[in-house]
Amino acid sequence: MYRIENHPKDSIDVILNEIFNYMEQHPLNRKSAKLLSVRKELRRTLKKYEEEYKENGEDLQQITNDNYKLSTIHGISNTHMKELYKDFFDSDSRFRQNLYNLTPNRCPICDANWGYAVRTLDHILPESIFPQFSILPLNLVPTCYRCNHSKSTTVGYLPNEGVINPFFNNINLTNYLKCYIYIQNNDFTTHIHLKPESDLHINHNRYQRLKFFYEKVYKMDETYSEVTRTSILNSLLVSLSKVGPMSQSQTKRFFSSLLEGMRREEIIKDGIVTTEYLKLLLLDSLIEVYDSNYHSLIQEMISEKLVIKRQAENF
Repeated sequence: MYRIENHPKDSIDVILNEIFNYMEQHPLNRKSAKLLSVRKELRRTLKKYEEEYKENGEDLQQITNDNYKLSTIHGISNTHMKELYKDFFDSDSRFRQNLYNLTPNRCPICDANWGYAVRTLDHILPESIFPQFSILPLNLVPTCYRCNHSKSTTVGYLPNEGVINPFFNNINLTNYLKCYIYIQNNDFTTHIHLKPESDLHINHNRYQRLKFFYEKVYKMDETYSEVTRTSILNSLLVSLSKVGPMSQSQTKRFFSSLLEGMRREEIIKDGIVTTEYLKLLLLDSLIEVYDSNYHSLIQEMISEKLVIKRQAENF
C-alpha cells in the first residue's frame, strides 16, 4: 500500500458550492428546499468535520467513537447525504475524475494496475455510519473494486485495529509478507501471510493494526494467495515443462537459478506488491520446503499439462 502523493484539490467548500448552485436552479425540488434552508449551518458543520478529519488523518480511529455516528445533520438525513454523493460523484463527475487523477496507475491499497482492476471510490469512513464524511473528498479514496468490496463498511474502532487512509498513511507491505506453500488434497495451496510478529521490528499494537488492515479489512491475504497459486505457480510449471524431465535436485537448482536472476533488493525496496514480488516469495518458499513429496506432485502436474497440450494440438 502506498501513500497518495497529493491530497484532493476539491475542498468541502467547493463541493457544497456545486450542490447549492444546483439546488438554487431547481428550487421546486422538495429536497432542494430542505437543503437550502440549512445551507449555512450545514456548510459550517461540514467544514468543522473536514478540519477534524485532517487533524486526525494519520489516526482516524480517533474520530470513530459514538459521538461521530450521526443519523442526521441539521435535519438532513443519512439517506439524503448518500443521495448527494451519488448525484455529485457519479461516473461523469469532475469531482470523481479529480480523485481518479491522483492515482493514475494502480490501486493504492493492493497495487493492482488499472486496466486489470476496475476503479471505484471507497468511503474510508463508511457513509452509512458517518454521513458527515459522505461527500468529503479526503474520505473518498480511489481503490479497485475488489478492495472496496472486501472492505465494505468495516471500521477499526479499537486502538489495536485503527483506520488506514492512503491520503495520510503508507505501509510498505513488501517488508512484511511471506509465502507458505503446502500440499493439500494432491494439490498445492499457497498463502501469502504476514511474517510472524517475532520476525518484525515493530511494536505489538502496530503489528495488530497491520494484521487487521491486511487480513480483516481488505482481505489482501486472500487476493495475493489466489494470484500466487493460479497465476505465478502455474507459470513456473509451464517453464518447467519446457525444460524437460529433471531430478529433485535439478528442479531445486532450477528454482534457485530463477531466484538468483531476480533483483531482490530492488523489488523489495520498490514497495510495490507486483507479480515479480509474489514470485520472489513463492520461490523462497519452494526452495525452503522442496522435498520428494513436492517434486513428485510437480512432476505429476507437469505431465498432466503436457497431455492436455498434446490433446489440444491433435484436436
